[in-house]
Amino acid sequence: MPKQFFDYPRWQLRAPLSHWFLVLLATFALTASVRAEQIRIPVKVQSTQLEQPSDYFTTLLLMALEASKARNEEIDIIFSPRDYSQARWINMLQTDKSNFVIWTMTDKEREQQLRPIRIPLFKGLFGYRALLIRKGEQARFDQVKTAADLASFLGGQGTHWPDTLILQANGLRLTTAETTESLFRMINAKRFDYFPRGISEAWFELLQR
Repeated sequence: MPKQFFDYPRWQLRAPLSHWFLVLLATFALTASVRAEQIRIPVKVQSTQLEQPSDYFTTLLLMALEASKARNEEIDIIFSPRDYSQARWINMLQTDKSNFVIWTMTDKEREQQLRPIRIPLFKGLFGYRALLIRKGEQARFDQVKTAADLASFLGGQGTHWPDTLILQANGLRLTTAETTESLFRMINAKRFDYFPRGISEAWFELLQR
């Protein structure tokens, strides 16, 4: 009897211990599998396929994400199939619940609507403007020395761009359109005389056309 009593409890103890050991192995294996498995993180951006090869903003964003991601994470940049107005981009950002990043000039209204990441992407250089004009019309602008001189010409700007209001407040005459591509078509069609572009973007845009 004592022997039977002793053997029975030992068997009872061994069985639960054996099951507990299997649970630990399964949990560890599952954890190891999760850690080893590559996690792909899609990030939507406002760049289009046209800008994909050498887009500065996307490259900068990807560098930041690559530097901060976990070892088992892979970042997938998802480009937009088409370009939109800034107002449309902002609306899409407000309604889209996935990872979505846009870059734009800021103002108080936009920072109230969105979550700003306050990093000056061009260190203030974007505030300097180069005027794009049609070929053969340089002589028309040679005598422009002041804002008053420039006000005799008609400029083209985005309807929802914050700097549009700044230029108008300084007495410049402007016509507006929803997208950058629309404005390029308009200046080619002689709908206005000059197109102010950030000094860091003007050369790249000219090379594309």
